[in-house]
Amino acid sequence: MIDQTATRLSDQARVLYDAVEFEPHKRQEEILVSDARFLLVTGGFQSGKSVTAGKKFLRELPRDVARAKADPAKFTFPLIYWLVAADYARTLYEFNYIRTDMGKLNLLHKASSVVNPGEIHIRGTRNPKAPVIAIVKTKSASDITTLSQESPVGIIICEASQLGLEAYWRIQERVSPRQAWLFMAGTMEGSLGWYPALHDEWATGLVPDAASFELPTYSNLALFPGGESDPEIERMKREFDEEFYNERVLGVPMPPQGLVIKDFRYTLHVKDVKYVPGHPVNMWIDPGYRRTGSVIAAHVFGEGTEDPYVTLIDEVYTRDRIDEEIIEICQAKPWWKDVPEGRHAVDIYAMQHHGRLPIAETWRVKAGINLHSHKVRDVNEGTAVLKRFLRPHPVTKEPMIAIAPHLKGLLSELGACLNPLTNKRAVYTWDVDINGETTGKTPRDRFNDSIKATIYGLIDRFGYVNAEFNKVRNTQRFSRAKQTRRTNRRRNSQAKS
Repeated sequence: MIDQTATRLSDQARVLYDAVEFEPHKRQEEILVSDARFLLVTGGFQSGKSVTAGKKFLRELPRDVARAKADPAKFTFPLIYWLVAADYARTLYEFNYIRTDMGKLNLLHKASSVVNPGEIHIRGTRNPKAPVIAIVKTKSASDITTLSQESPVGIIICEASQLGLEAYWRIQERVSPRQAWLFMAGTMEGSLGWYPALHDEWATGLVPDAASFELPTYSNLALFPGGESDPEIERMKREFDEEFYNERVLGVPMPPQGLVIKDFRYTLHVKDVKYVPGHPVNMWIDPGYRRTGSVIAAHVFGEGTEDPYVTLIDEVYTRDRIDEEIIEICQAKPWWKDVPEGRHAVDIYAMQHHGRLPIAETWRVKAGINLHSHKVRDVNEGTAVLKRFLRPHPVTKEPMIAIAPHLKGLLSELGACLNPLTNKRAVYTWDVDINGETTGKTPRDRFNDSIKATIYGLIDRFGYVNAEFNKVRNTQRFSRAKQTRRTNRRRNSQAKS
């Protein structure tokens, strides 16, 4: 359980901090007194995130040693700690702070002069011949295979917002064997991705043994002695727009305004789902009539049941590509061999000529794939279908859809990352007025290619939100010839009437 009554540092921590000449400011102390096993800090620039991380290690080391001595069957010495970052260079500050503190305490046995990789060996006493009780190792997440084998007792993630979700998952695997503590600190990068989403989730207080904090720039009184009223802070508040100031100075995540798909949560919907060989692959396509287009590859499980489950396993997200080129890209995918067994949906306008061979006909001729579509009656009805799949089940608390983390086009449109084609924010939103309120009855028709492709597929397979929504519809696949015969029958019937 988290000690919710802790309001000040323990005597042990105070003695250690005094010994290394560290006096935490108020915001740092709020973080360092927390007994949450999982701590997340979003910080402004120069807010002292790395210093706080180093002092977190200093606080936990004697507690971990005591825990290990009390349970020798579970722990072995030396205890292992990790400093993890997107690359070795980003571990430098935390590495140096820990090395310096151990030197001041006369517990430093040895430390490497580099961090790529680096190690700090720590003695149990000041006696130079005392055995090493702890080793701090730097780890680079650029190769997640290195985040294995060992089971640390504590992990610090440096510049955590730069880390990929897969690396975070791998780290979470490593904390389990010895119930390790985890400390993460990072600066907001456009408030996109898994890190700010996790901050918001942990801030609720509903996640067991987890807490999140914000460490604003002005809390670093060594650089800004006036605190929030420091002249330099006041200048930045005047010069920066509110969103940039909140993110980069206050460390407060600022999700994009006017989000259309507010039900999306990175930590809930992004999962390590993969292509399952032998299982039908469905292609859901938005051709993109401007410059971008998207093909979503999806598995559907639970055919005909009340609890279907959709996994979005891949994406072909393109710009300035003709249909034939997109087809070739898809045909080169490992999942292509299971495409013939799937059902494939497309924007209804792909059935029309527009002065050229219909897109659906190009797919039939070039790839042997029949596409079918259903006119989306209303944009908001279409997004309601996607939102229904994103909504957690009342009993299992799990959604009916999962998104692989490499679907960057879709994730960027949902507000979770930068657009992979432009490296800029490109989110599906409503128009927003100067007060931040949404305007109009329909969202802006941009930055939604993968979202629309997904909606076309979900409507084709499941229909609209109604009493029969959860059941997979056995929609007949048809070629262009079958469409023509059906259309002729309808026309004949209308003529007779």
